[in-house]
Amino acid sequence: MAGPFTDADAVKFDNSIKAFEEATGIDIQYEGSKEFEAAITIRLDGGDAPDIVDFPQPGLLATSVKKGQAIDLNTVISPDWLKQNYSQSWLDMGTMEGPNGPITAGNLGTCQRQNRSSSNPKAEFDAAGYTVPETWDDLMALTEQIAADGDTAWCIGIESGAATGWAMTDWIEDVMLRTTSLENYDKWGQG
Repeated sequence: MAGPFTDADAVKFDNSIKAFEEATGIDIQYEGSKEFEAAITIRLDGGDAPDIVDFPQPGLLATSVKKGQAIDLNTVISPDWLKQNYSQSWLDMGTMEGPNGPITAGNLGTCQRQNRSSSNPKAEFDAAGYTVPETWDDLMALTEQIAADGDTAWCIGIESGAATGWAMTDWIEDVMLRTTSLENYDKWGQG
């Protein structure tokens, strides 16, 4: 199995799959890389695919699916089981266009994590008497109010070693999901 986890995160991942290994007798040999996106693309294009890949970005997975480098999960997991164990929205997110039509790819069969990429200090937010903005104009007014109150309204960190930028793209995704249509968001996500 290949993925982006290295160092302490790789240890946490290895610990998280021990119960699976014990229950199934399957020994997962995990290989993490700080340059995962480049490394997995080279491996896949070279015909050296790992048995399982943990794609941290759906767009990178979609590119691999388009190239015919992914297996349709419906061929290895019962479609009925998938429907019984995953909501339709998860199934929709995992359906991607392959060279011969749509397949069920994605992290459905091996989903082991989700990341929450944005948050705010709710207790402090509530104590200051702020309310969650409902429009872009409300957000801009709240930003100005927080600054007028002497606080910093925004803090955005984007450095993440070789993966620098993912935090910013997540923030842009959040903004897009709140300011444009789902169709526009999907078009952006699909390039």
